[in-house]
Amino acid sequence: MPIALTFFAETLEQLLLYTRQAAWLHTVPEKAKVPRYQSRVAVYPPIPDGAQSYLELLFDIGPTVPAGMGGLAVIPEVELMAWQVNRGVVLTPHECEVVRRLSSAYASSAMESRGAMAPPPFTPQAPEDMSAKARDAISEAMEKMADAHNAQMRA
Repeated sequence: MPIALTFFAETLEQLLLYTRQAAWLHTVPEKAKVPRYQSRVAVYPPIPDGAQSYLELLFDIGPTVPAGMGGLAVIPEVELMAWQVNRGVVLTPHECEVVRRLSSAYASSAMESRGAMAPPPFTPQAPEDMSAKARDAISEAMEKMADAHNAQMRA
């Protein structure tokens, strides 16, 4: 595979992961009152230099459109065209395709993330040089937080 295609394929995968994580963070889980980003630290995967513009397009247009029965759907091409006309912008066919692929990833991830126990698409790697003491401190803090949450749920 040529280098440019390999680079773009890797960049697209990183953008898709970022989009799935954004959907997971912005979804209100079952029995919750607020989206995840309001109740936890929002962690996003890194995105490559120059790829931010695709995400800006996606979120400016709106990552999804409402579908029946509370669902979400991919941005239709007619919406994409209307956005371009209203903004006086002309996107290339490639840009439109990427935005729609990101929209599809956002819609599917948002629907899959509705469960309270749905795992995040992205979890940062713990630094390998983290000391045992630091790991124990984090573990203890998480235990206390879980205990406090469980106690609150029982009350």
